[in-house]
Amino acid sequence: MLAGLLIAAPLSKMSGSVAVGRVLSFLGLLRTSEEKRPPALIRRRDELLAQAPEPSTDALRVLAVNRQARYAHVSGNLPRPDETRGHPDAHRLTAEQKGGRRPHARRTAQLARTRRASARGGGSGAAGADG
Repeated sequence: MLAGLLIAAPLSKMSGSVAVGRVLSFLGLLRTSEEKRPPALIRRRDELLAQAPEPSTDALRVLAVNRQARYAHVSGNLPRPDETRGHPDAHRLTAEQKGGRRPHARRTAQLARTRRASARGGGSGAAGADG
């Protein structure tokens, strides 16, 4: 038991090294049973990865020009949940505001100017508040 305690720290330090880890793996030392005999699922994954083409470096370009890839990508999205009364969709509301459908934009801008003037000490935006 004492030998295990004495060797634990140096072994931990060495096994953290990539180079030492490769040497130990090559020698077949300190490997788990799964590393020695991978499960069927992992073997199948490795087979499929070996057969798969290299992925494109620019996935957005592939989606832009490849209709089938774009359809596969979009079909994986979950459907949008229904809006329930009292719980509006924040994303939709934000998009509407950014999209130009802002019926209260003039009033909002006026309130913002008034608040800025008040913060500068000008009260309700009186002349000469800047200086």
